[in-house]
Amino acid sequence: MTAPTAGPWTFNENAQSWNPVELFGPGETVVVRTYAWEGTEQERIDECLANARLIAAAPELLDACKAVADELSGYVGEDEPGDSGLAWCFDKLREAIAKAEGR
Repeated sequence: MTAPTAGPWTFNENAQSWNPVELFGPGETVVVRTYAWEGTEQERIDECLANARLIAAAPELLDACKAVADELSGYVGEDEPGDSGLAWCFDKLREAIAKAEGR
């Protein structure tokens, strides 16, 4: 699998109905570009910007998930009260990481 564009990612927050919402990787590499055409309602532009914020945070979110998974790996599997909730969280975390990595 090809590795994703390295982070951090940024985006232009001043999108208007005639400007694209663009996400950039290092060196101005365009990661994602979407357009809100002239006459597009502000609600749709705001939705595009909210999506851009979430996508721009993806590299840091993946790194944080991996760090938490590494820490949890030492605790999950121990037969202690309340362990099932932690195990469920750990499974969800590993599933999300695998999805992000294309596994």
